[in-house]
Amino acid sequence: MTLKEGIILRVDFNARDRDGRLSGLLRYAMGSRKPKIGEWVWLMDGDGNGCLGKVVEVNDTLVKVEPNWSTWDPPVRIEKAVWAAQHPDEERSSAKLSGHDRPYIQV
Repeated sequence: MTLKEGIILRVDFNARDRDGRLSGLLRYAMGSRKPKIGEWVWLMDGDGNGCLGKVVEVNDTLVKVEPNWSTWDPPVRIEKAVWAAQHPDEERSSAKLSGHDRPYIQV
C-alpha cells in the first residue's frame, strides 16, 4: 500500500455511505492529476485528521474511496500530509517539509 503521487482528498469522515465509503469533490483535491481507480490517496478532513483510502470510483466531480482505518492519523499540518503522500516509504518522524504545496487539481 503506497502512494505513487501525492494526492490529497478532502473528506468528511462522518459522511460514509452504506458501504462505508467516503466521497470527496475533485475541486478540493490536491495533486498533479485526477486519482485513478485502485490507487491509494491520502484522505483529510477540515480538522487535519487523515488516513489512506483506495479509490473505487471517479467521475467528473466526485471521487469515492474505501478508507483504510488502520492508517488513521490524528491532525497534521497540510504540508506534512503532502510530504508524507510524496514520500510514503520514509518515516514520518524524519519528515522534512519542502515548503511548497502541490497545486489543486484542475477539473
